[in-house]
Amino acid sequence: MLYEKRYLKVERFHHQDKELTYITIFFIATFTGSGLIFLRITELSHILTNSQAA
Repeated sequence: MLYEKRYLKVERFHHQDKELTYITIFFIATFTGSGLIFLRITELSHILTNSQAA
């Protein structure tokens, strides 16, 4: 019974916070995605400069 009440409380909180959670996940995904793209670009530019030097 206690567990059930706690679960319902969490579920209600989660429902209120769902939009915020999705927004946060979206921002994190966008940030990490752009970060990975940036790393790839820098990696490629390093490869290009090294091949030009050699």
